[in-house]
Amino acid sequence: MALCIHSLTDNKTIKTHLKKYFMKKRKLMMLLCLMAIGAWLCPLHADTGPQKKLTRDAYVIWEPQLGDASQIISNSNATADGSDYANLIDNDVSTIFHSIWDTDMALTTTTVDSWVAKLATLSGGINSDPGYHFLQVQLSEPASSFRFEYKGRNSDWHDNPNHIEIFATNDPGLWASPTNSNQDQWDKITELTPENTDFPEDVLVIDEAWQSPLITMPEAYQYIRFVVKGTTHQNKVDTRMFAVPDITGVSFNLSEFQIYVPRESTDPGDILQSLVDSVQNVWTNYQFKIGTDPGYVDSTKYASTYRLYEEALDALFLSLTDEEYTDYINRLRAAVTDFMTTGINQVETGYYNFVNAYPEYMNRQNTTMSMYVNPQKELAWTKSDSLSAMQLWYVEKLDSGRYSIKNVASGEYIGTIAGTSQRVPMTATHQTDQCFEWLHMFPGQFHIYNVKNDVPYHTEDHNSGAGTAGRIVTYDGTGNSCSEWYMRRVTDQELIDKLVAEGPQTLLASVMNLALDSANMSRNKANEYTKLITSADQISSNAQSAGDGSAYANLIDNNTGTIFHSVWDAAFASPTLPGDSYGWHNLQFTLNEPISQIRFEFTGRNDASWCDTPNHITIYATNDDALGASTAAADSASWTQILDMTDDEYNFPARVALGYYSSPIIDLGGEYKYLRFVVKSTVNTVEGGGRYGAFTSPSATGVTFNLSEFQIYDPVPTEKSQYYTVPGMKEACDALEEAMTAAQEKLAAGTVTEADIAALQVAYRLVDSTYVDRNGLFSQLTSLLESGENLYNNATGARVPLVNDVSQLSTNSDDKATSQLPNLIDGNTSSVFHSIWNTAMANPETTSQAWLDTIYNSYPMSTGTGYHNLNVSLVEPVSEFFFEFYSRPDANWHDNPSDIIVYATNDPELFADVRDSNTPQWTQITELTEGFPTGMTTEIPYTSPMIELGGEYKYIRFVIKNTCLANNPEDDPTIADTRDFAVPDITGITWNCSEFQLYNGLDPESIQYNYIEEVRVAADEMKELLDKYAEYTASDINSEEPVDELTAAVEKLREAYVDTNEVCDLYDDYKEILGLEIYDGDLPGDVDDYSAVETFDATLDEARALIDPKRPTHEQVNTAMDMITSGYDEFMSHVILPQPYVWYVIRSGVKSESYQYAINQPIFLSSTSTGSKLSIGGYPEGGEWSDVYAIWRLVPVESNEPVAEGEEIKPWEQTFAIQSLGTGQYWGKYNGRGTANSPVMESEPTPYHIYFYGNGCFAMQQEGVEDPFDRIKADGTDKVICNFPANGGDQQSWKFESVAENGDGMVNINWFSANTTRIITLPFDLTGDNALKNLNDNIATYAVNSVTMDESAEGGEPSYTLTLTAKEEFEAGEPFIIETLAEPDANGNQPLWFNLPPAEANAIVDTSAVDYNGLVGTLQGMTIKGQASLYFENSMLNVATDAGYTIPGRSGYIDVTKVEDLGGPIDKSITINGIINDIKNVEIVETENEIVDVYTIDGVLIKRNIKAAEATRNLTKGIYIVGKKKVLVK
Repeated sequence: MALCIHSLTDNKTIKTHLKKYFMKKRKLMMLLCLMAIGAWLCPLHADTGPQKKLTRDAYVIWEPQLGDASQIISNSNATADGSDYANLIDNDVSTIFHSIWDTDMALTTTTVDSWVAKLATLSGGINSDPGYHFLQVQLSEPASSFRFEYKGRNSDWHDNPNHIEIFATNDPGLWASPTNSNQDQWDKITELTPENTDFPEDVLVIDEAWQSPLITMPEAYQYIRFVVKGTTHQNKVDTRMFAVPDITGVSFNLSEFQIYVPRESTDPGDILQSLVDSVQNVWTNYQFKIGTDPGYVDSTKYASTYRLYEEALDALFLSLTDEEYTDYINRLRAAVTDFMTTGINQVETGYYNFVNAYPEYMNRQNTTMSMYVNPQKELAWTKSDSLSAMQLWYVEKLDSGRYSIKNVASGEYIGTIAGTSQRVPMTATHQTDQCFEWLHMFPGQFHIYNVKNDVPYHTEDHNSGAGTAGRIVTYDGTGNSCSEWYMRRVTDQELIDKLVAEGPQTLLASVMNLALDSANMSRNKANEYTKLITSADQISSNAQSAGDGSAYANLIDNNTGTIFHSVWDAAFASPTLPGDSYGWHNLQFTLNEPISQIRFEFTGRNDASWCDTPNHITIYATNDDALGASTAAADSASWTQILDMTDDEYNFPARVALGYYSSPIIDLGGEYKYLRFVVKSTVNTVEGGGRYGAFTSPSATGVTFNLSEFQIYDPVPTEKSQYYTVPGMKEACDALEEAMTAAQEKLAAGTVTEADIAALQVAYRLVDSTYVDRNGLFSQLTSLLESGENLYNNATGARVPLVNDVSQLSTNSDDKATSQLPNLIDGNTSSVFHSIWNTAMANPETTSQAWLDTIYNSYPMSTGTGYHNLNVSLVEPVSEFFFEFYSRPDANWHDNPSDIIVYATNDPELFADVRDSNTPQWTQITELTEGFPTGMTTEIPYTSPMIELGGEYKYIRFVIKNTCLANNPEDDPTIADTRDFAVPDITGITWNCSEFQLYNGLDPESIQYNYIEEVRVAADEMKELLDKYAEYTASDINSEEPVDELTAAVEKLREAYVDTNEVCDLYDDYKEILGLEIYDGDLPGDVDDYSAVETFDATLDEARALIDPKRPTHEQVNTAMDMITSGYDEFMSHVILPQPYVWYVIRSGVKSESYQYAINQPIFLSSTSTGSKLSIGGYPEGGEWSDVYAIWRLVPVESNEPVAEGEEIKPWEQTFAIQSLGTGQYWGKYNGRGTANSPVMESEPTPYHIYFYGNGCFAMQQEGVEDPFDRIKADGTDKVICNFPANGGDQQSWKFESVAENGDGMVNINWFSANTTRIITLPFDLTGDNALKNLNDNIATYAVNSVTMDESAEGGEPSYTLTLTAKEEFEAGEPFIIETLAEPDANGNQPLWFNLPPAEANAIVDTSAVDYNGLVGTLQGMTIKGQASLYFENSMLNVATDAGYTIPGRSGYIDVTKVEDLGGPIDKSITINGIINDIKNVEIVETENEIVDVYTIDGVLIKRNIKAAEATRNLTKGIYIVGKKKVLVK
């Protein structure tokens, strides 16, 4: 270790600032150099503590004490974690000492006995000592003062000590016994805490050691004990929680540890030895590199200084005189001082390129990236180009020592912005001084930042080195990251003059080039090209992977989730001879017709790490059929080489997911039928890529590549291109081409103006506005054709659904405990039917009995062995039908049937027996094996051909013999073997779908086309358009006319057609409600008169009877609808509704044991902050009546839905926000389906509909949700509520139960910790009878009184005191400080009790943050930053940092800048020693009249058994221990 020397020949002590340099983040380069001199003079501190008076010409040498592992011992050594004492002094940060850690340390139930027993099981049982962990060291000889330093663990699990008690002894017996039990026999020296010591933060401490202040002792000691009582990770992360640290200790770890003892010396040889060691420390801590740019060093001065250092080192081995040693000391000191001052190149006024230091840009793209101004005049980065004026910066050194930075092209200056991850702006004039910080451990690298924000500039969207351009943002880094820059000085004056002169034109040219790119895109949109690869049969390869989900069809399936993958083998990394492997991997294509020109496109794999995207392709062609039939790499020599495409010339995509490439037109030099694309390199084979070094002999083994899409095009635009077919497009394109030509001429001449750019933009925007979105319109047209066809079929009687009730369906295989059959006819493609799937289906050993046992135990809705079926009972026999189904809405797990045998019977007993074993007794009609979809079909269903039964049948059976996923025919790696069916005749084959329906035609008498003239006319017009557009492709659409025409026709027929579905659905819905239990009573969900139920039931029947079942009319339907609507309103007027502002427990209405988790369970909050989900399940019975976090009210809010003029909102149509009593927050907006999208608590109200459900319950749904079935339900997996269209076991039903009627008028916060001090903010009033102290014993509540500052008499740092005044009453939303004083209950809590607020609108508030004399409350939670903000954590008052701290809802913080002195009594104070911006945490001082003892800070008892209020009377100024707390006496 290096030695540190103080020279006192100038009668003054040289104070080092090295530690402050290491801990301070930002210094200018000149200051850095000055500090470096200080670092050389004394690499360790000597600036704190008492100074020993030295003789003239004497030096203090700090000598390391630990040279052997036998000098170190501990009571807690986790050898199982690689811990070893020798690791602390091996100068290797990859090895560690680690004290014991175990999960039991987080348990409040851990006792001394249980911990000792646990220690016996850890690290071989070598530890047995409960209590805090410590390191114990033996010095070489006794010393009365010392310093120590440490480096932390080089890992995210760096448990850096930040609270250390230091003890000492001269008793070797105590040294030999490392146990907490003898600690009282050691002499306590001092205690280093975050309050009095500048410990490191929660960061890696590996480059530079953290160094302690000087530790002085009352006498010389040889044995030192360091007791670690806190670390930077303690109670901050889940795996570093310490519930009883006095028993278990607090785990810490270190990579290095050393102690230094000062020694006075006057011997020149000794001094030279120390000086040489210090210089060596400079060479170690500064990674010098020779160069001319800033941050590099002058070669001459470096060489001469280093040579003198080596000479001095050699001199130590010679017998020289004192004068000769002194000469070396003086010369070496002077040389190093001069080198550190003038030998390191600084940032001076001049021109620079700023090149990013992140090495992954070069590794992944073989290029560097530089800062520049983009065409939008934004501060950005792109590929380095030293000849670009947009990348040239003029840096001017200002009188302040800081800098201005101006871009040569734009003439604008780098500005500033607050915060991290913020885009840095440019300004027209210099407004903010900029700073350069040299990172001495990384040669030539600088942080660039500004005086208003010290977060350095960083390349946004770097994509781990695969990014190609982006903006500059603020973001920290530590060297070799995207936040460091090389300052490449430009000294070529001719080049500078040229770029300065061309700068403005360069910027205009870049803007014009961007405009030309947009113009080219616009022009190309007007052309369409013929795809030449339309079938997987046209594709082949010499190296198709057998796995990896590889398939040729994946290249042309328009799905970037599938891939083609060539072979990869670990053996490719070994030398391989030509002919012994695949050779270069290729893709080969057979064209339908020879062609002379092509262009091609590809898209890479959707995986940034394993996207083996080609970046070097050689194209070959042939017309030889034999060669075209062979894919062997060796054949390439016989093909005609067309083009060798390298990355440098053709700019292939970088290493990113879904990298896209579009080639230029490639002239083949003749017509060819066969094309071969040979891949010779990929983005992953370069240095830094995932396959780097994986192909030692690539010409023999080939280079692995993968792609998601690949297509070849005829480059000649088709006749249906919009240029030829869309009105006005030809003229717009011709004008654009003229504008592009003019723009290119301006670029060539270097005379681009803003007007030229604007003219080009006008031209391409005209093309854009003329362009027809054919694909979008075709998608609309396809949907209209489908809906129009269905509507036409209904009107003409060609399409009548045959299944209208779930009672018509049955099956032998249902995967759920309750029937999923209703999902098949609910009109909702998000709900599914799923037959049994079980892992036993893949086992060839599965027997019939084993399968029957599985069904019996797990699938109550299923029966028997054999193939799965679906059975349909028709209302009337039919002679023909067709069926449709929609697939399961899951891109991976849609088990679409692909082989169905259709059976029929008229035997009701056969139908009643769903077992597959009786299928042979049915009549087989047909087997369907073709035309089934393999992809997910949720927009357009599969439609079968018409199935002729050969007679009339009432019962139909569909037996599913195969599916698109069974046995994974596509070798999809996602599916893998999860759809293997080894014995399908026993287990069947799993299938699923979301909708299934049978159709046939109507009786002519019931066909509306035959008896309603308006329907006939509209249907005929519809048919004409259906026929007209049926054969359209996207390329046939030249305007919006087809969509507009068909939309109008659909609407006309829809208005003419008498649709009874709505009235029938309403009838069914209301009948379902009336079929549930409805009680005559006075509770929410009851009716006040049961006759209302009977009346409404009769009204429904009467309304249905009005409609002729064969020939309905509009009048009949409208009359029936009016009757049902008015009947419903009359019925609802008798329903007892939840009332506004009344406090309710909202409880699940589930009764089914299948959903036991929800039975009688209330909705409650598990967290108080905004963004928390609403929980259900596991709530203790009875507690909900008093728990403020399980109590809610309905707050009327205005609906966003329109109300007809003259109509009023009925009570049951009112929308409400649902508000928490405990937080004042509201249930949140609709985020989507499922628990991942559950509504969360929000500060703004969201309107909810409350629908009558029956069973004494209601259903709830956010306003505006399209699917009426997508309501709030209880979820048993994640134990939260969510939106989802499933209602098994009445999961969507909810009871509203009055708290006032069921509780005792008192509510509480039950889980409120005892013996704690914290800030609390509540949404309800705490005044008068509601004051907390009227309802709770053993609490104290306070308001902030003042913050005072006292100057130190010794001229040191000032001290601050926060004073509090007792206060008992608080308004709603007003924050206050509360102290709980009672003995904790069994859970460690002291519940707080309140009166239940009244059922009034203003009973609670939802204010997000309120300020009361610097005490800032929050009901929703917030993040605070800055060292003037204080917050409580574990009853300690901490200071926030720039990193920020999240305050939970129902809490608050203290903003000391807003605190005013209110005067009056002071009942509690919080004393902060040191500058408030540096303080870490403070103790709360009691001023109550408790009986205490008073000690000096050194532990000397000076007062015994005295009242706390009088404890400090007559004491001199200083810090004392009163009771167990620190007190500052001023």
